[in-house]
Amino acid sequence: MDSHDALLDFLDERGSVIGTLRIVQADNGPPGLRLLSPLEAREHGEERVQLIEARAYDFELQSGRHGIRICLGGICKPSSIRPEIGRIEPGLETGLCEICPEDAASGTIISRAAIEVVSSKIDYRSDYRGMLGFIAAECSQLLFDIRASGRLRLVSSNKVDSANHLRQFEFLSAELTSQRFKAALKRIMAMPHQRLEPVAQRVKVERLRRGGKEFARQIGLSGSRRPLLGESTVARLMADLDVPEPSLPAWIVQRAQIESLDTPENRFVKHVLVTFSALLDRIEAALKARPTLAQSRLIRRVELLRQILNEPLRHQVLKSLREPRMLPMGSPVLQRKSGYREVLEAWLKFEMSSQLAWHGGDDVYSAGKRDIATLYEYWVFFQLLRLFQDKFGSNNAAAAALFEASNGGLSLRLKTGEALGIHGSCVRGSRRLCARLSFNLTQGASRAREVPGSWTRRMRPDYTLSFWPEGFSIDEAEAQELAVHVHFDAKYRVENISDLFGQEDDSSSIEKRDESRGNYKRADLLKMHAYRDAIRRSEGAYVIYPGDSHASARFQGFHEILPGLGAFAIKPGPDGQGLGLQQLSRFLDEVSDHVCDRTTARERHSFHRFDTYREAAKAAGPLGIMLPERDEESGQRATPPAEHPVLVGWCDGSAQLDWIRKSGLYNLRAGTRRGSVRLDPAITAARHLLLHSNEGKALPGLWRIKVLGPRIFTADELLRTGYPSKPDPDAIYAVFDVEVDKFYSEWKWDYSRLAGRMEGRASAAPFAVSLAAVLSMHRP
Repeated sequence: MDSHDALLDFLDERGSVIGTLRIVQADNGPPGLRLLSPLEAREHGEERVQLIEARAYDFELQSGRHGIRICLGGICKPSSIRPEIGRIEPGLETGLCEICPEDAASGTIISRAAIEVVSSKIDYRSDYRGMLGFIAAECSQLLFDIRASGRLRLVSSNKVDSANHLRQFEFLSAELTSQRFKAALKRIMAMPHQRLEPVAQRVKVERLRRGGKEFARQIGLSGSRRPLLGESTVARLMADLDVPEPSLPAWIVQRAQIESLDTPENRFVKHVLVTFSALLDRIEAALKARPTLAQSRLIRRVELLRQILNEPLRHQVLKSLREPRMLPMGSPVLQRKSGYREVLEAWLKFEMSSQLAWHGGDDVYSAGKRDIATLYEYWVFFQLLRLFQDKFGSNNAAAAALFEASNGGLSLRLKTGEALGIHGSCVRGSRRLCARLSFNLTQGASRAREVPGSWTRRMRPDYTLSFWPEGFSIDEAEAQELAVHVHFDAKYRVENISDLFGQEDDSSSIEKRDESRGNYKRADLLKMHAYRDAIRRSEGAYVIYPGDSHASARFQGFHEILPGLGAFAIKPGPDGQGLGLQQLSRFLDEVSDHVCDRTTARERHSFHRFDTYREAAKAAGPLGIMLPERDEESGQRATPPAEHPVLVGWCDGSAQLDWIRKSGLYNLRAGTRRGSVRLDPAITAARHLLLHSNEGKALPGLWRIKVLGPRIFTADELLRTGYPSKPDPDAIYAVFDVEVDKFYSEWKWDYSRLAGRMEGRASAAPFAVSLAAVLSMHRP
């Protein structure tokens, strides 16, 4: 029942009420308190008074005793003026929450009571069990892949200690309370497996319908016999054989086949239930050894699970079965028959997970809490891992990365704040890529461009998907701008897209108002921008949240899928399966295709970024020279000086200079003869011409090359332009169209400072440099 207020009683050691806590919803929204009946609370192992996460509640302690107040701590915040009143703010903390009154003078706790904080975004009961069960199933499958065998000895190795009984209990509880497991048991009880077994039966001879070899062998046996009448066919036959007193045995042992329930498959089912029940007994004993409010709650849940097991164990199908010795893994019944298959999977899952230590699980279910936000983060990782395995093939790599040896067993390394990475690979089109899925990979702050990390402050996305070409190490790929990173963050507290990114039409005034109230909706959007912009080689950052599976959003920086930002709605479904994974799966396929395509704009951009910063290390400092902002030809932005090629050419005296001015042409001899120029791309793409002559001096100003690329002239064609000297008749000439660039017409140059210039006889050979190199030798 939903309500706006509730009462919580505090009891003393004798069970008498010493005070009552009145809890009232602090806002005027829909009812935010749930009151369970005693039966429902006992059935689900929960507290009767339930609050909803992220809501606020006021409380008042009502007691006939003076000097009692609510203990400060956790989600309770008593007023500093009147300690008997205060506020409860659970935030995202879900599960059992203790509330303790204490003596105001001594600070001694005089009673304990508990409330339940439940999730508002997903089903608190089934989805919690489903996510835990899914994690256990995935871990079990990975372990089974590396430990698989045809037959397993049925000896339980479950040990209960303070370090692992909570994990074992939570995994077992998630499995036993699942609808899948309950339905499997009902199906087995309704349609159990049976087989025909041979049995020997004593039958009176007169009831024998037909004979056979067995009957023939028993005719002459001694013992109780029955005389035959003289007129019977058998009596006459015996008389013909000179049998003095024809007779038959009174009883004949006849072999038959009957249907039996005592099959290896049914014995296995019983063994599984008995094993689970024995484990519950040991867990209960461990809990009773250290009684606390949280332990008492777990004991109640143990009793509920035991009831689930007792019903089938008392059923006639399992009641009189023998104990099994071996499990035939190749049994078609266990592997295929509905009901048995689910029990086998549950047993394998539990056997594997029970041998596994998981310290990260303490963040989820220790001290009676159900931290669904942390569980959702772990669950999303396993959803991403399944997609990663399907697309990039990494089963063995995943097992090696996730599990490590510890105390004679294995430990699951998944824990918030501790990084791990799983490697795979993919081939799309003609490119082979290495891939890596990382959990909590810390991106340290560094000023060095070639190392991974952030260029501002340390950052740690929840999950990072990285790609780089096969044949490069990850360090080489980072240094050469070949790595691509896509980040994901799990945001359990978010319910819809507007909570993440705000509304598209939100005005700046609304944003400022919300920000002043501490309710800045676009904080997650800005965090994704921070990942994308601060972490080097990052091309995308996306939120994963438990919303409607159709409420996803993606923003593309340009026309390609990367760079991009966005969000994917993924929430737990039946048995912990992810709802909404289809969109994320398609997105990963698109990203893989995009990264494998070497013709994309992003690929070109990353190459130029690498080339730019590689050359930047060789460049001189800032020039401090004002240059034209527009290109004279196109009217668009001018090419940066470092990428603006300049042809450095020889001018043989004043006669050639006059010809250049009059004709607007500049020639280079091409061909195969000595002294001919090789038309490399930098020369043919030159946009300006710098002339130099005798004594290692450069002529003032620059000439603008009007048309990109030279024309090819013969000697005769060059002579018709008024060329001042006789050209070689066997040569051809590359001729550029030039004119004086008025912006640089009076600029003077210190040619001795130009990098790449030639000395001696080779000094007349043309070559190309960047405009930045030319400007660096500018002489005011």
